Amino acid sequence: MKEKIYSAVFLISLAIFILNFMLQGPISFGYSDDFGLITKLSPVFWVGYLGMIVIIYYHYTNFGDIREVFVLLTLFLVTVYLIGTPFFYEILPRFEDSWFHSHLAEKIYETGKVRSTGNIYEQYPGSFLFYGLSFNFLPVYTFMKMFTILFYLFGVSVVYLIFKELDSPKTALLVTILYMFFSWTAEDNHISPQFLMINLYIVFIFLLVKLMKTPDEWRMYGFLLLTLILVFSFSHLFTQIFVFSTLGAFFVLVPKTRKLILPIFIFAIVLFVIHETVFTEIFGTFRKDLMESIRNFSLSSFLSSPSERIGTEGISRKIFIWSRLTILGTSMILGLSGIVTMYLKGSKTEAKLLLAWSYVKIL
Repeated sequence: MKEKIYSAVFLISLAIFILNFMLQGPISFGYSDDFGLITKLSPVFWVGYLGMIVIIYYHYTNFGDIREVFVLLTLFLVTVYLIGTPFFYEILPRFEDSWFHSHLAEKIYETGKVRSTGNIYEQYPGSFLFYGLSFNFLPVYTFMKMFTILFYLFGVSVVYLIFKELDSPKTALLVTILYMFFSWTAEDNHISPQFLMINLYIVFIFLLVKLMKTPDEWRMYGFLLLTLILVFSFSHLFTQIFVFSTLGAFFVLVPKTRKLILPIFIFAIVLFVIHETVFTEIFGTFRKDLMESIRNFSLSSFLSSPSERIGTEGISRKIFIWSRLTILGTSMILGLSGIVTMYLKGSKTEAKLLLAWSYVKIL
């Protein structure tokens, strides 16, 4: 009976999303719209959104009475509303570098030549190789529309598996939902090596967690090294530094991972020698940009919306800025309190792991 109720609410919420898009279609908005799509979407959309919230609550409170396969449906519905909304209602990708990365890959694919500026290609060749292979099956604009929502759904599924290994399926669902709500604003509609890499990074963390419990260590070490190579070829230098910091935390906390120290150290040296010129250029640019950012930094400009940066006045602007600050602060407090709770209940290794992962995510 409970599964029938769940299925009915799920189908109604999904149908509302689809029908509302068919009736309302793509939405255009300007710099004065501080709240973006929030004030543009029809009340019908918010009814479906409320249905999604009801499903999350119902699923979590009745988790033991509902088959785990419905977890995937719940994650799918949340992805549809959080990622699918800008995916369908906004005509173009939200971030300008989405066009740069996609069309650079398209030019490399069409001409067979690399003529990138700023050593962009050399920083993450794996991403452009992946994009180029994808263009064999999808046109570039179709790929740009499909990329984010598919990889986001993949990433959150792996996050669920990570926390299922660390605790219980019920806890994993709650943590994954929180991850989705507090991370989607930075990742939606963004075609970039960073977004591709964060999914590889999540897979890498999953393999490390599995290594804590698997008896077949050497096969897992092979998967880890392969994933690490992919991570480094798909991402830029600073993301690689964060990956190394995560590994450092694992080397301290999980004895099994210490066998990886030597091969990873050798791999890091080879990577540095191959890309020494690129690393030097990136570090120089980073030092310059960092000092300039520190000199010009202010909390209000950091939290401001596009309308404020171009001088648009309005009370909604101030509400928007402080709501962002409230959400950010609340998410950090909730995350820290959850880690402290795990530590006090005896899950000290897992708590330290989550703290290290949170550090990397925040950076």
